[in-house]
Amino acid sequence: MTALSFSLTQLQYFVTAAHTLNLTQAARECHVSQPSISGAVHHLEEAFQTELFYRDPSRGFVVRHSGGRAFRLPVRRRAGSPDQRPRKSL
Repeated sequence: MTALSFSLTQLQYFVTAAHTLNLTQAARECHVSQPSISGAVHHLEEAFQTELFYRDPSRGFVVRHSGGRAFRLPVRRRAGSPDQRPRKSL
């Protein structure tokens, strides 16, 4: 069995992306670049071996009905809601 490896920051990025349903908006709210959010989501998807988001290029993306929703609630409790998490300094 392989140990899962991810950070609280990656979880916070996921919660924000799931809340906004938009990687660019999530990046703005977290005060980081869009590739930082995308990379964190990708890392979590690899760690849990499931897609967390359904990507729709014409509309951005939406939370996936199974993996993303099931993952979001416990992570949100652990990482905090987007309004509760600390902001990065500019």
